[in-house]
Amino acid sequence: MSNNPNAPRFASLTGAHGDLILSTDELGHDSEFWLTGLDGFYGGVGVNSNDTARKLSHGMVPAAATRTGRTLTLRAWMLFDDDATRSIADRFLSGLLWDGKQGTLAVTVQNQTLTTQVRLDGEIKHSYDGMRAINFEIPLFAADPFLYGEPIVYQAFPAGSGVGLRYPLYAPEPQGTLFYGQQAPRYVGATNEGNATAHPTYTIQGEWSSGVRITSNDGKVIEYPYPITTTSPITIDCARGACLIAGRDASNRLSARQWHTIPPRSGFLPLIEALAPATGWVDITVKDTYI
Repeated sequence: MSNNPNAPRFASLTGAHGDLILSTDELGHDSEFWLTGLDGFYGGVGVNSNDTARKLSHGMVPAAATRTGRTLTLRAWMLFDDDATRSIADRFLSGLLWDGKQGTLAVTVQNQTLTTQVRLDGEIKHSYDGMRAINFEIPLFAADPFLYGEPIVYQAFPAGSGVGLRYPLYAPEPQGTLFYGQQAPRYVGATNEGNATAHPTYTIQGEWSSGVRITSNDGKVIEYPYPITTTSPITIDCARGACLIAGRDASNRLSARQWHTIPPRSGFLPLIEALAPATGWVDITVKDTYI
């Protein structure tokens, strides 16, 4: 986070059109791309509920509500050297997210960048301001209401990794000294600084002769009891509830699938266990998650 309370804000929209980058500090540039608004980045998410009316009394029987997608409107003002340059921008703006697929909206506030996947949600509104400027609005929709920080990757190893009797006569150091090695990190403390539940992703790398068991600090277990090789790492995505090998779903091979979660503003301490001697490790990817 920045120590400057007046640090500029940035917004970038990336997709089939390329990159559109806006900020709140454009003074001194030949062409100025001003970010003037982003409705829905704060708020912007409703709820769905199936409450039912009480039959014998007033009111409703409450049911758990789920969050809807996120509706956003990106607003900007652009200033150019001349009308010819502006005409190039006109056509570029008309082609934003032209293929109908999702793009990435990234917003930076006080040096913290949050991203979400968006698509167009209506007509891009475009109007001229004098002979050199453009006002425009881009309606966007994110099916996933959550905003994600940049991924942080932690590494953890099973018990016994890096440990074993060694006697290197010549190299590496220490030469000619009997030693037992040192246990690689078995526990890794990850954190979720966001205000919503985060879901870790595990990538199991290296050689595991009989698979791996991962236990969260609240006792939930994920277990894959089959060999894992260097050429075929597996990915366990707790957000999707899936186990993938080379992009193919192998969730049916999990013998335990209690998907892990990280509560908001909380730490996370998973335990990695090899089901037989192994030389691999686990990459744990966590993103701060906000609503």
